[in-house]
Amino acid sequence: AREGVARLVLVVALGGALSFGGFDVAHAPAASAASISLKDYAKYQLEDKSEFKCLDKLWTLESNWRPEAHNKYGAYGIPQIMNPLLKDKNGYQQIDLGLKYINHRYNSVCHALKLWNKRAGYDWIGGWY
Repeated sequence: AREGVARLVLVVALGGALSFGGFDVAHAPAASAASISLKDYAKYQLEDKSEFKCLDKLWTLESNWRPEAHNKYGAYGIPQIMNPLLKDKNGYQQIDLGLKYINHRYNSVCHALKLWNKRAGYDWIGGWY
């Protein structure tokens, strides 16, 4: 119950635009509307809060949590996704997209970090694992 209240407060603080279980990028908060750090926002978006330690390590390695970060392969944003449309998204939207990608491709943040560590982050086609 306490976590539900915390998430409700987060939703209200961010303008009531988020769903509890989803990654609704179209309704992600505008950067100026949020009064919560990017890291705190990401932690609240994780279903398994114990995975935040892995996420923090992964995205610190990838971008140091900078929404404007980019690399020579064309990856962009906090999650360093190979999608030029990410440039038009704020940090909160980038987090939503990055978590959705990780969950779809790796099923867990800690598994994604394990692969990143094993293969130094990039596969043979130059994209993020």
